[in-house]
Amino acid sequence: GIRPTLESFDNAVYTYNIHTGEKVVYSFAWNDDAPWGRYYHSAVIWKDRMYIYGGYSSVLPYYTHSDMWYFSLTSHKWTKVDYDSATPWPRLAHTAMTHGDSMLVYGGVLSTIFSGTITNDVYSFDFESRQWKLLDVSGPYRFKHAIGGKKDGFLLVGGARSSADEDSALWLYTLSQGTIDGWWYL
Repeated sequence: GIRPTLESFDNAVYTYNIHTGEKVVYSFAWNDDAPWGRYYHSAVIWKDRMYIYGGYSSVLPYYTHSDMWYFSLTSHKWTKVDYDSATPWPRLAHTAMTHGDSMLVYGGVLSTIFSGTITNDVYSFDFESRQWKLLDVSGPYRFKHAIGGKKDGFLLVGGARSSADEDSALWLYTLSQGTIDGWWYL
């Protein structure tokens, strides 16, 4: 994330135990053993790992990521995830959530903040096989939105179609057989 007093990024992991109130910061050197600091990325928890995907770094040259890393919540180390399939386009301001043994990635901005394309695609990443799959979808183009999971799908809330067009609309998605069956604007 961004350090609030500097326009720089850090790649530290900040943890907070809600039961004890303990705060711990895990800091890392800028090398191949940890991801570059970034923002507008997504993060999900699966098993004992926190996965991050995509995002944006404003270190010159400006860079939109398509990489994935996981942080082990037991060993407190980063590991880069190697894919066994083609990856989605680099993106930022997208959302992600777990769905069974997969991570769903929805929408976002492809390329950079300064010249990008807003998308409505949904990708599924299988944690076990390390395969990406583009799901069959034709929904709203969105970035800076939120999604929340349910057993057979997810809800998409708000977001924007452009920098001047934010709203609080709600869409319901149902999943079946790895594809999206329906979209309902609520």
